Amino acid sequence: MAANMLPREKLSRVVDLPLILHMCTLAPIAVRPSESLHLFPVRGAHFLVPAICGVILVPAFWIQKLPLHIDWPRFLGAYWGGLGVRALFTASVLFVIGFPTHETLRPMWARYRAQRVRILILAIFVVAMVWEFGWQLGGMVVVDGLVITELMDRTSGSLESISKILRAIFWPAVYLFCGLVAMFCYNDLIASLKFIGAYDWMFLKADAWLLHGSSVSQIAHLAADHASIRAFDAAEFVYYGMFGQIGAALILLSVCLGKGQSCRYVSSILSAYALAVLIFYIWPSMGPFYTCQAHFAHFPKTLETYGIQQNAMLKAKLLMTSYKHFNTIGTDYFIAFPCMHIAQPLVVLWYLRRWRRIAACLIAYDLVLLPAILILEWHYLIDIVGGGIVAMIAIAITSSHFSSVFHGSAAQQPAQAL
Repeated sequence: MAANMLPREKLSRVVDLPLILHMCTLAPIAVRPSESLHLFPVRGAHFLVPAICGVILVPAFWIQKLPLHIDWPRFLGAYWGGLGVRALFTASVLFVIGFPTHETLRPMWARYRAQRVRILILAIFVVAMVWEFGWQLGGMVVVDGLVITELMDRTSGSLESISKILRAIFWPAVYLFCGLVAMFCYNDLIASLKFIGAYDWMFLKADAWLLHGSSVSQIAHLAADHASIRAFDAAEFVYYGMFGQIGAALILLSVCLGKGQSCRYVSSILSAYALAVLIFYIWPSMGPFYTCQAHFAHFPKTLETYGIQQNAMLKAKLLMTSYKHFNTIGTDYFIAFPCMHIAQPLVVLWYLRRWRRIAACLIAYDLVLLPAILILEWHYLIDIVGGGIVAMIAIAITSSHFSSVFHGSAAQQPAQAL
């Protein structure tokens, strides 16, 4: 289910961009100590769940006699390249939405008006990137390039200032990367141990009750019969665009509130995944696309999701057979219940809720995300409910202020540029 963050044939060209592309923000913001959000008396206890999962990973693979072969080029490219580009773009957009213009766009516009040659260079850059990568990816690359240029302007190229910003982001990003790789390892491990469709019947039955006898597959087929291919393209854009929120929240929290709060956020994301993996082990299910016999007959073959879902089914069969010793751990994802495509945005929303305009924007996006998840037949309706519950539990075990509400101004305003 975790698709390539960017089209694979374009990814190799994107990662040739500066390595710091994913670790910048529109403006240097004063880092202040994060608020005390300790649930446990021991400092850093929010690392507990991810740490336990990491420690038992290698012994679990050894006991199961499953090779721990990880497709590092795929993970490194998808995360540090694909997700990095998308995360920086999303963080930039949210920053412009959530903070006053005199701290975001006005200083940049003033510089471009004073130095008109920049406008010409920008125009050439826009044409080149759109020509090379298309409107969607090219637009993100252009915005990311502007971010890097603005960072250099506002720090006057000071290596110390730039290094301070990058350090605040780098270690939480490494923490998230390691946790996600471990999650995909457990994903394959469980698929080698159990029939991963064993409890799909239970979730189908729950959906029949929630939908008064209908099912997600029936809804998706109705959409395929009456909606245009553009509607499904839009659903894919929204579905995979969600990943940008994850990295964007990491960037904003790291730069605005410091590395500690960003690590706590990452711990919440990884704790949610740990709970999802545990539930998947107890009640394994793969989702409507797996149980629907007519799915691939109705589903538009031009969509990227079509190939991803087929590959996931083939990978699952490999892990259930004697050929599992040939397995290489990639970005294939099998977990239907709970829906992490809802759990993760809810965690993002919780940690960014102090910026009200950003929160409102995220809520609007998530409301559009819900039907996208269903018409692509990734999840049952009950999976979405489960995702919400998992998000709340993950937040609760990593933050003692679960029931607190922020008052006062809508946002912690950025300090003057360095």
